[in-house]
Amino acid sequence: MILKSSKKKRIEQSSEKNELVVQHNNLMEARYRLSLQEKRLVIWLTSQIQQTDDDFKEHVLSIKEFAELTDVRGDRLYSELQAITRRLMQRIISIYPIGEDRLIQVAWLGAADYKFDKGTVSISFHPHLQPFILNLKSHFTALNLSDLIGLQSVYSIRIFELLKQYESIGKREISLKDLREYCGISSDKYKKFNDFKKRIVESAKKEINEKTDISISYEEVKNSRKITSIKFSIKSNPKYKQTEFGKSQQEKASICNGLHL
Repeated sequence: MILKSSKKKRIEQSSEKNELVVQHNNLMEARYRLSLQEKRLVIWLTSQIQQTDDDFKEHVLSIKEFAELTDVRGDRLYSELQAITRRLMQRIISIYPIGEDRLIQVAWLGAADYKFDKGTVSISFHPHLQPFILNLKSHFTALNLSDLIGLQSVYSIRIFELLKQYESIGKREISLKDLREYCGISSDKYKKFNDFKKRIVESAKKEINEKTDISISYEEVKNSRKITSIKFSIKSNPKYKQTEFGKSQQEKASICNGLHL
């Protein structure tokens, strides 16, 4: 997303908007695979929801801002954007409700309504996701919208979500098998641990430490000389939003929150 001076009004209009993305921990612990474009749209839609909402509403996004949010350009703009929403209605997320012996398998979006004469799309979550996003009283985590949209890798976003909810504890150990499933990484990708470490873990660590409100480090845990899990340490980031990048991310978050205005 590229900031322009003409968007200053939107930043001011959205100053009172919710700049937090609030999700039930079970949703954050769910196993699924999304592209960066798809994940950004989910993040935007989650940020539009007020915790006082009793039901999922349709939220309107202009095609122009949708393109900026997902970084889609070119002559096939509409078809590319439609492909993103179509995939979100096809990708299945598996969620285990707390204290219940059951599994919910559900698509992300319930509908996407394109109004070509107005240049907008109206989107809404699938109704079965309501217990994990609406009226949350406990077992939830609030993340800064500016942190989430600043991350350039979907794997960085997922690891940030997984660790942010353990910030008060200060540590979290995740098996390699679970981490792969959380991030939607197939077993035939990054088979060698060193490749997985470099492409996923190290890359996420660098991004998270540079761009979010937490700072992480990790150590490898071995079982019979084989690395089986990663133990993360989580601290508050002392350099958070002290850089020009951090300030620009806050502005981007304001714009993201005001896209439907």
